[in-house]
Amino acid sequence: MLGFLFVTGHGRIWGTQGAVIVLGLLLALVVFKSGRALVADLADTQTELLPQSQYLMVLQSQVVRHERLLYACFVNNDVEGIFDAMYSLQAEIRQAMDKLVPLPGQEAQLKDLQNLLADIFLLGDQLSREMQNPGSTENTAEDILGQITAYGKALDAKSVDLFGGIKDNIGAQMADTRQQTWRLVVWVLVFSLAIAFSFILSAYFIRRYQQESGANRLLFAFPQQNPHPVMSFSNQGEAIYCNPATFHFTHQLLGPRVQETELLPKDYQRRLVDMYREERSEEVWLHTVADRLLQCRVQRVPDHQRLHVYVEDITEQEKAKQELRYLAFHDTITDLPNRHQMVLDLELFTQQKQTGYFALIHILGLDKVSASQGQQQVDTLLSQVCNRLHKYNQGHQECKVDFYRLYGDDFGAVVYQETEANVVRFLEGLCSRLQVAFIIGDIEHHVRSRVGITGIQPSDSVNSLIARSQTALQFVGGDKQRTIVHQPAMTASLEKNLNIERDLRLALKKQEFFLEYQPQICLKNHTLVGLEALVRWRKSDGVVVPPFDFIPIAENSGLIVVLGEWVFRESCRQLKEWQQLGGLPSAMPAMGINLSPRQFRHSGFLSSVIHAIKETNVDPNLLDLEITESLLMDDVDRAVALMHQLKALGVKLSIDDFGTGYSSLSYLSRFPVDKLKVDRSFVNNIPGNQDDENLVDAIINMAHALDLTVITEGVENFDQVEWLADHGSDEIQGYYFSRPLAADQVIPFSQSLIEKRKTS
Repeated sequence: MLGFLFVTGHGRIWGTQGAVIVLGLLLALVVFKSGRALVADLADTQTELLPQSQYLMVLQSQVVRHERLLYACFVNNDVEGIFDAMYSLQAEIRQAMDKLVPLPGQEAQLKDLQNLLADIFLLGDQLSREMQNPGSTENTAEDILGQITAYGKALDAKSVDLFGGIKDNIGAQMADTRQQTWRLVVWVLVFSLAIAFSFILSAYFIRRYQQESGANRLLFAFPQQNPHPVMSFSNQGEAIYCNPATFHFTHQLLGPRVQETELLPKDYQRRLVDMYREERSEEVWLHTVADRLLQCRVQRVPDHQRLHVYVEDITEQEKAKQELRYLAFHDTITDLPNRHQMVLDLELFTQQKQTGYFALIHILGLDKVSASQGQQQVDTLLSQVCNRLHKYNQGHQECKVDFYRLYGDDFGAVVYQETEANVVRFLEGLCSRLQVAFIIGDIEHHVRSRVGITGIQPSDSVNSLIARSQTALQFVGGDKQRTIVHQPAMTASLEKNLNIERDLRLALKKQEFFLEYQPQICLKNHTLVGLEALVRWRKSDGVVVPPFDFIPIAENSGLIVVLGEWVFRESCRQLKEWQQLGGLPSAMPAMGINLSPRQFRHSGFLSSVIHAIKETNVDPNLLDLEITESLLMDDVDRAVALMHQLKALGVKLSIDDFGTGYSSLSYLSRFPVDKLKVDRSFVNNIPGNQDDENLVDAIINMAHALDLTVITEGVENFDQVEWLADHGSDEIQGYYFSRPLAADQVIPFSQSLIEKRKTS
């Protein structure tokens, strides 16, 4: 202050001092405005960028569910139910899309995203029309589904680009924040230089006061109007100066009677002394005071043997960073870590060379909840599933498990356990726990789970683990086997099945299939009373593929519907051809045609039967449709209704492989069937096995009591023929009389039976 009074009489020094004061005021204004800009940028991040990323994630999830609904419609042929849910979901997707506001430079990307959604919705409508059109083919529906999948992948890529743009904007704002902070530092340094220059000019006039006023002039160098606390300390850690913002901030945060140094860590003196002695030019301290996160930037000023401390409250900045970090690595519905976090954890897991297993937990039944109750109910159910996972894990300390929400209906689990048997037992118990009903409000929901397990190797990536566990899931067999551990042979088997499926599609186009006919013989007079049509596949290279190799694959892939329609049409055509040739006996044999479960459940099955009968002009009374008893028990009411419709056409119905399923007499009496086929597994050991004899005898008596014809399969020797004749079987089929015949062998075989009867 003395120096200032001394130089006021000198015009040039006065001008310099005035310029310094103006510069200080301007600097304070710049600092204040920059601080407000930083706060506004952080607010924009929280109110605009973060919600945008959330809306985008919700949109991605909803589009995936939309695609799953369409696939479920195709597989289950539930057009009305699932498409109602699809249109409801489309409305939610549009709402989510309307909330997205394009960032600068993202207008074109957002427009592309809107166009992709519109295309997907149009394809969904087209799929609905195609599946409701009786004349439509499955290939057309599959092509539409393929297009939907392709558009979905393109939409996902666009979403990733948009999300990347949001991240870039957040990164740009953070970079701008750092740049502004450093700009403030530069202004402070410039101001400090200006003050130093002022004192250099004043030094000529106030030399005699230099020793007395040096400390005061050093204090004058500090920015008095800096909005953030600024302190100066001696090289011994003693406080020398605090700017006005320090007093204001301390009193506001801690109260009026608290020392300003309470803003610093408790051991700040030791830190300052060590820093000065070790000649470190700058340090940054982070610590918490009254639930606020403070950043203390310390600068060493060796020329004056001082240390300057700049304090800033960065609580809100850190909260924004933590929220972004949470959104990036957690699922917002279940609060479980997501796939990104699982990648990091597994990398650490393999680096530490730990032993454990990865499990893919697939939840069944969520699609039904979504269709009937909406996505909000599904989200609530997923939260309850997550809670149950945690509770089960807490109650079973033998396995340490980390759970993750991957996508849709799938959860991931990393099991820190060396023993495979313990892992399987733990996950089997988890499946049982998840099968217990979930209560939401007054609604009871039931879900099932399937688990694919694979061991974790140091060289494994997340994709390879998921791929192996997904492969294992393909081999889970019903409710009795809910967990399965991946074996190398599974991958080879799956690849083989995929190759067969691909060849099946080509075979349908190239017409590589043909029929053979298994004769059915009346036991009373040994005449031909029926033929069972059996599909065969001869590839273009002459190799014949066994039915047990391709029939299950055709069933799982849905190709069995197209193949079954061809078998039915070809059987009708061949039967009509034999009629026209006139080479068979006067009583035409019935044509037994097997129906697959998927074919029987297909919405267009009845219309395809009617069309084939009209197209070939065959007598429907000569058609005998064979249905497995387990197929009938899946949905008894629907099966009975459809069987009555078939009977109205004039066709006959048989229950195939009777005795191997789980039907009861009460249900059997409801089925309008004409014939029971006793499975070959009961015939192999008769005569001789008393249990099998009693069972077959009981089936025959029961069938006759219901006025049903009995045909026994798998008859291969005379003793079996004699026993079955004695116990009342009406018809038999098997290698004893004939192997399956080609079409041109049927008439000669029938004539040979007549000749044998004449000579016997």
